[in-house]
Amino acid sequence: MTRRSNDSYYPLNGPVFQRFCSQILPKIHHKVEWLNLESSTMKDILLCTNYPNLYGLGLYNINKEYAFRIFTDETPLIHIFQSKISSLVVDIPQKSITGRGNSITDIFTAILTVCSKLEYFRFGPAYCCQLRFQNPPTISSSTLLEMHVRVECFVDCLYLLDGRFDQLQRLSVSIDRIASPQIIIANKINCTN
Repeated sequence: MTRRSNDSYYPLNGPVFQRFCSQILPKIHHKVEWLNLESSTMKDILLCTNYPNLYGLGLYNINKEYAFRIFTDETPLIHIFQSKISSLVVDIPQKSITGRGNSITDIFTAILTVCSKLEYFRFGPAYCCQLRFQNPPTISSSTLLEMHVRVECFVDCLYLLDGRFDQLQRLSVSIDRIASPQIIIANKINCTN
């Protein structure tokens, strides 16, 4: 449901998009299992019909404020994320990362809080969506099997591996900085030398 050119995602629009939402999607809705969507058309596409077999979403070109809002506000989209989605890709463009507002880590936390059935999660793109936990995070998941993220430092990676994701089988993590502070994780003092 997106066009990609030069590593950028562009929405479908105009009469073709309207016809797709009003005629095509309602006819094939029961066959749709995964949708890759661009943020400006996401709401229209997700709400134009019911998708009984939808399990996966790719959300592309979504700015951080909109991402935070759709995973925290009481919107019709919340029900879809809570009840159906087991695979999720969130792609926040770098130009949206800087500035005020919610942090990338706040969005990451909101997603894992709302998406209670999540088994696969790629939060990226990895070159700009850098997680940084000021304190040990309060999130956990007993369903997440695979996660792809970028963290600021090694301590942030250790927080992801301290047991809060007890079913995690595959973790792909990019670490920006490996430092050697003394840290406390799971009530144990560790030195990352």
